[in-house]
Amino acid sequence: MELAGIIRPLVGLGCTEFGYRLAGRLFRLAFSAAIVAVVEYLSVPQRIASGYEHAYISQMHRWVAAYFFGPLLLCLWLAPLPVRAQAESKSDSAPPSASDVEDERASVARPKVVIDEVMSDAPIHLPYSDLEPAIEVLNKAGRSPDSPWLDEFLEIGMRAVWQDRGYFKVKVDGRAEPRGSDGINQHFSVILHVDEGLQYRLGAVTFYVAPSEGDNSRVVVAHNVEPENGDVTANPPDLPRLRRRSPSQDHVNESVPQLVPIPPSDPPAFPVEQLRQLIPLREGDILIAGKIRQGLENLKHLYAHAGYIDFTATPFSDADGKNQTVDIRMELDEQRQYRFGRIEVVGLAPDLRNSLTWPFKPGDVFDIDKYDQFFEVNKSALPPCFSQTEAELRRSMQAGIVDVRFTINPCE
Repeated sequence: MELAGIIRPLVGLGCTEFGYRLAGRLFRLAFSAAIVAVVEYLSVPQRIASGYEHAYISQMHRWVAAYFFGPLLLCLWLAPLPVRAQAESKSDSAPPSASDVEDERASVARPKVVIDEVMSDAPIHLPYSDLEPAIEVLNKAGRSPDSPWLDEFLEIGMRAVWQDRGYFKVKVDGRAEPRGSDGINQHFSVILHVDEGLQYRLGAVTFYVAPSEGDNSRVVVAHNVEPENGDVTANPPDLPRLRRRSPSQDHVNESVPQLVPIPPSDPPAFPVEQLRQLIPLREGDILIAGKIRQGLENLKHLYAHAGYIDFTATPFSDADGKNQTVDIRMELDEQRQYRFGRIEVVGLAPDLRNSLTWPFKPGDVFDIDKYDQFFEVNKSALPPCFSQTEAELRRSMQAGIVDVRFTINPCE
């Protein structure tokens, strides 16, 4: 029992980093003791006298055994233990996953692009302060110098700055000049070449519903372009499904595109006045591309809450260089309107099912916000482990309904 009580702590000590260091020190101590023992043993012949030769040699053997073999045996006992423990831990551990490898690569310091300054090779109308937000966005993105960061910066960053200030047809090019590295960041200067063009203002904004297949009734624009091979339905590439006037038609002002009234298709689901209010620009305002995009989002939001979940709006533009205005025509592809269909709740006790609050019922116009509201108002009645991802929406395009199924499993 006493021997086992001594061995167990030694084995536990050997499996630690401290035990491994201790084994190394004991090995060095044993090696030093061995050198001293050899030197001492070589000096025995000069020290031996006839009366105490055997006693001295016996004392020498005990000294060597105590100071050499003792630390050496303890070293051999302790040293393999941490090695074996480390080998076992490596054999038991799972191979690194792809995410672990990716995290390890990400942890390695890589140079990042930093733009110190942006200059133009010709005079421009915009102040440098208008460019700073786009520069800051790229510097915070941490892009690699090997990535196509310059093309993205010119197209998404710089070009958008001009287009948000009315320069509808701006062309931006440029080059990057390296300015050295600080070990973490690769610094650059960007030299812009900008063809600003004219500054445009918003003209008329019109809406029309995209015709169904085979329906040619819609608003049409007349261009001062001769028909190709006599085809009066040929369309310019940027304005699909538009019809040009033929020379035999009524004379129009050849310098300005003319709107030709054609009996329209079905009217929009909402009044045109309401749709126009969703475009946050008035006629005569500086044309801001970002606000046109915001108007598209507003239209999508309006239609989505009215059950038109497949709705899309596509803007077409007509630029008038003489008056420096741009007319925007919104093509509305409304698709069909959807309603809530069958509603099922599976796995919930009848008393709890009856206590649920329903923001919608079968036959109501499908509204994704009302669907999301169900989870909020019934949070206390539903199991804590229930997730919105466990609900299922099944859409029938033919019937125009969306069935809802809630599968509620008990929490483990």
